[in-house]
Amino acid sequence: MPRFSTVVIVVIAILLGFLMIRHSMDSIERPDSDKDVKAAVSVAEQPLVPSFEDWREFSPPSGAFKVMFPSIPQNTSDSILDRRLGVFLEYNTFIAPEENGPIIVVTTIAYPKNIEEKQVEETLRGLVDDMLIRNKKNKLEYANLEMSSPHPSLDFSLISDQLLMIGKVILDKNMAYILTMANERAVFNSDELKFFLNSFTLNDK
Repeated sequence: MPRFSTVVIVVIAILLGFLMIRHSMDSIERPDSDKDVKAAVSVAEQPLVPSFEDWREFSPPSGAFKVMFPSIPQNTSDSILDRRLGVFLEYNTFIAPEENGPIIVVTTIAYPKNIEEKQVEETLRGLVDDMLIRNKKNKLEYANLEMSSPHPSLDFSLISDQLLMIGKVILDKNMAYILTMANERAVFNSDELKFFLNSFTLNDK
């Protein structure tokens, strides 16, 4: 099985960190009057259907893909040695947290050459399995493999305590794309997830 970088695990840790801090702040006791006002405002302002007016299209400098983010993403990149292959893999991660909403992440991994057909399923499952192996709190809810050409993919759902992470891994030639949305399970919005995933397109030229 290919050895996958801890970069993916760091990204998941960042997601969990953001959400646990938010959850902790929400659980702080406040005077009843403050809680009542906050609850009233929350109920009045929360839309039944999420608004995507503030989401903006993003494309990296490489132009490899386009996607909609709720905010300007922060970017981190690194070259990580894959000991099995004996080469460096290029990682780029784009993280876009939404205020009082989900955290959305796109991670790209550049392999030295096109992923062979016989390695596709192993690569897809390996990226998700690595998230489970490195964090014992992560539990796999489902994984759905789609081997259709030209872009084989794997949909996945992970839970970690009260947090939910749903996403998709997509392979294209020598690239892997990991799309993830994370939020507390109680407020996870499937409409936002669908909008995010459906907005992702690859430049196939």
